[in-house]
Amino acid sequence: EGLTANFTSNASVAGMNYQWQLSTNNGSSWIDITGANTANLSLSSVTASMNGNLYRVHITGPCTDLTSNAATLSANLPVSITSQPVAASACNGDTKQFSVQASGLSITYQWQLSTDGGNTWTDITNNSTYNGSSTSTLTVGSVNQAMNGNRYRAIVSGIPCGTVNSAGATLYVNANPDVSLSASTTALNPSIKAIVTATATPAGNYTYDWYKNNILLTGVDGSTYEAGIDDVGDLKVIARNQATGCADTSAALRIT
Repeated sequence: EGLTANFTSNASVAGMNYQWQLSTNNGSSWIDITGANTANLSLSSVTASMNGNLYRVHITGPCTDLTSNAATLSANLPVSITSQPVAASACNGDTKQFSVQASGLSITYQWQLSTDGGNTWTDITNNSTYNGSSTSTLTVGSVNQAMNGNRYRAIVSGIPCGTVNSAGATLYVNANPDVSLSASTTALNPSIKAIVTATATPAGNYTYDWYKNNILLTGVDGSTYEAGIDDVGDLKVIARNQATGCADTSAALRIT
């Protein structure tokens, strides 16, 4: 696209007249191209809208009246990225995806990784962590804290119109919290209740889901739970950091 295309007639004899013609409907109809009256047709500033146009030449002269076969113009589109990959936040153990969208012909993809803020890049191959390294979407599995700050980009190539690098997108990995349970007592009787406390680190705003014998306790969402004689069994809690979305499940606390 944007370059010059040339068509040439091999019938070049003195006294012949040339009229190049254009069809934009696959040869159903033809129109004369103004000023195109030589053995050569030169098309400047070819655009994508001209892709598939047909061209032929009508040649007349002494004892001559013929029309050439049609030639098709293939206007190759330059590679252009229409949607860049975006940064993602994850928790340890999550799976995240990075995607790129591009236009052009015969497009191929190669995802790359930078661990030094984008100074150097290495090609990614599919393995236990990465999948889709040669597609428009890269899947990053088993995210861990060591991957925090990794940057990902795609090299998008089109034949025959070159290669474009996408912007780099950063993976931010948040540490999972740690939550544990403690109780004022774990031995109950009708007159004694236990105050069970969930302690989550690091400090932050957390939501709490309490479970008794693996069944969710409805209406209980604070960091403490008052256990009565009916709560004999195993208590556990899931604490979720509201800022990062990362969660941890406590070990079970046995109430007897």
